[in-house]
Amino acid sequence: MRIATNTLYSNSLDTIDSQQKSLADLQKQIASGKRVATAADDPQAAASAVRMTETTAKLGQYASNLNIAKSQLQLEDNTLSNVTTLVQQAQTLLVNAGDTSLDKTSRAALATQLESVRDQLLGMANTTDSEGNYLFGGYNTGTAPFSTDANGRGIYMGSPGQRAVQVTDTRQITIGNVGSNIFQRVSVGASRVVTAPASNTGNALASPISSRDMNDPAYNDDFSISFAKSKDGGLRYTIHDETTKADIAKDQPFDTGSAIVFAGQSITINGTPEPGDTVRMQSPQSAGMDIFSTLTQAAKMIRNATSGSEGNARLANALSTANQQVVNALDNVLTVQAGVGAREQEVATLSTQNTDSGTQYQTQLNDLTGSDFVSTYSKFSELQNSLTAAEKTFMQVQNLSLFDLIK
Repeated sequence: MRIATNTLYSNSLDTIDSQQKSLADLQKQIASGKRVATAADDPQAAASAVRMTETTAKLGQYASNLNIAKSQLQLEDNTLSNVTTLVQQAQTLLVNAGDTSLDKTSRAALATQLESVRDQLLGMANTTDSEGNYLFGGYNTGTAPFSTDANGRGIYMGSPGQRAVQVTDTRQITIGNVGSNIFQRVSVGASRVVTAPASNTGNALASPISSRDMNDPAYNDDFSISFAKSKDGGLRYTIHDETTKADIAKDQPFDTGSAIVFAGQSITINGTPEPGDTVRMQSPQSAGMDIFSTLTQAAKMIRNATSGSEGNARLANALSTANQQVVNALDNVLTVQAGVGAREQEVATLSTQNTDSGTQYQTQLNDLTGSDFVSTYSKFSELQNSLTAAEKTFMQVQNLSLFDLIK
């Protein structure tokens, strides 16, 4: 079979052109390290690569959000540790202030220290991050969340909503607890609060509440004990349920130092109340919580304390109430901090998972679109040799001179 010269030339040129194109493609793969640079290279692989790239980018955003959450939670954890230290300092000052041997100057110094602790706590409540955003203001990160009024009561000006960042397709991590839930709330199970009004004239000392049966139907009600003189000249008391507006014990003989048992709880009152004196027992929710107000009022009582058994009793009762409030505040701070710690651990776990997933997707993407340098270079060398041979053959067919072959 005879092959026309033009056909032979054409086939040879087509082969050379094809090999040159393949060689150029291999050169690009070697230079870029990628087998699939455009959809034309491998449509199916390119489509899969687009999806993997989108997923990898999303993982990168989640990684950034996890770093934000880590930074915010670490700042909050450290801040709450400082708050805990300050509240414990307040407890110590309250205990020291109960020393009846202290003179007025010493008490005034303790009151000043207590006010300093309050001011430092206010500073902690208005903590900012590295970008100047307030940590405990909820969504209102640009305004200080706390101030105090003329009576030292804390005023929360932040939002009730808690900020969160998306860290996986289905999970958000909350960051920066709402300040009012830290400094103006009590946790579940907080102690009941006993208050003896400053207007009492006797020298009775009321103990904290002791729980006996928390399942009692009236356990969480608020109560008051009022004292009156009986017809025989003795002292009697009446327990009034302030929640139901009913007396649950009336005209009972008072025996100083003996436990008064009611509604699944008991209280001991030492000393001698005067007729008209009262003692209130409230749930922590009814009593309310404001650490700033608690410390302000305690400092005032310490600074203005009077001498004598009545004055000592008045101060002791006020300090006992303040200490109960401070203990409740501390328990709440520790509860919040435990939640922060749990979220820190979750962020650490999710960060590890995110990194592992990112590495896995990147490996798959490289396998899908990347070029094996050794294999590609081997193909390049093989094709280059083949192209050289084809070119020599073509030149021989053209009866090129020896001088044309030597280059």
